Amino acid sequence: VIGRFNLMVKWVVSEIVLTKDIHERARTITKFIHVAAHARRLCNYSTMLQIAIALTSVDCTRLRQTWALVSAADKRLLKDMESLIQPVRNFHELRVEMETANLQEGCIPFVGRFSPESEC
Repeated sequence: VIGRFNLMVKWVVSEIVLTKDIHERARTITKFIHVAAHARRLCNYSTMLQIAIALTSVDCTRLRQTWALVSAADKRLLKDMESLIQPVRNFHELRVEMETANLQEGCIPFVGRFSPESEC
């Protein structure tokens, strides 16, 4: 599970970093932000975290000119997801959101922090 998680993170980073055209790279970042936000709405926390971790990696954040082309609204959307990936208090924010998710529609937890007591 950890290997698959890391592979996805590295894939997202490589898709961004290997895109030569700065405008296309900015569109790629925007698309990944939207995919992560959609995954979050679907309670697919694993995919959301994989993409958010990749987008906030040093390899991606150092692309300052590219990030300047990403809309402020999309940056805010990522910032909101970024609060969930912070390991503060053992991923408290993420655990709270996963535990309060609507389980009728399903939930894919972030297994790295999944505890047996959790409903998700």
